[in-house]
Amino acid sequence: MSREINNIAIISGSGSLPRLLSEALLTENKSHALVYFSNQAPCWAAKKSPMILAEFEKIGKLFGVLKAGNFTNIVFAGGIQRPKINLSNADDKFLSFAKKILPAMRAGDNKILDLIVEIFEHEGFKVMGSEKIIPSLLNSGGVLTINKPKKQDFADIERAQLIVNAIGSVDVGQAAVVSNGVCFGSETIQGTEEMLRFVKNTKQKFQISSSLQNGILYKGPKPGQNLLVDLPTIGPNTILQLKDAGLNGIAIKKNGVYILEREKVISIANKNKLFVAAL
Repeated sequence: MSREINNIAIISGSGSLPRLLSEALLTENKSHALVYFSNQAPCWAAKKSPMILAEFEKIGKLFGVLKAGNFTNIVFAGGIQRPKINLSNADDKFLSFAKKILPAMRAGDNKILDLIVEIFEHEGFKVMGSEKIIPSLLNSGGVLTINKPKKQDFADIERAQLIVNAIGSVDVGQAAVVSNGVCFGSETIQGTEEMLRFVKNTKQKFQISSSLQNGILYKGPKPGQNLLVDLPTIGPNTILQLKDAGLNGIAIKKNGVYILEREKVISIANKNKLFVAAL
């Protein structure tokens, strides 16, 4: 981590990434705050980290608190559900952006996330990626596990990449499951976990033959995706779901997907004879 990076505000969503970032910053005695959009603070938060309860409609208040605390660097981490906007609660700052925000809320993720970055940077904040805090989140490439993709796996990965690029080009999803050339699931707003749950429950019904290999998950960023605030992520639970769905492994785009708890991911995959490949 760069020595100059300090006074960081983590915009905290679901999943383990916000916790991992906070722990890394605490280890290096880096000043940081945790911003959350719910009625309950994250249960894992350290007492020494300031907590900031934020409301979407009162973004001006959030900017004021961040500036008062000199939290100039912003990191978006974890999933945040789209809120139901109530303009009667909105402050003047939110209303000044409303003509841009409201149409973006009805579009795909790319549009709203690009706008969020634009708004924060317009206010003088620097938006940075999580890898600036934990560089090991990204992988430059290669097979990370003992098990390696076989010939059919590579063919399925190529097919899944085409599918993800197609749905990504219209800002829909970042992942797909393919088995022997057949798409068994593609990610939508419900997310990768729900897609894998669907595959688990329906795959056997549509499998061409039980003697054939069982398929792969591919995950990668959408074309033109804003990688500062919405880089795809996998973690130990992803690998456990691969096992439950009867898949052979996962391929991710190198330097395009965060791997959370990397050692645990590799250990679980090796134990279950699955592959993890950054290609």
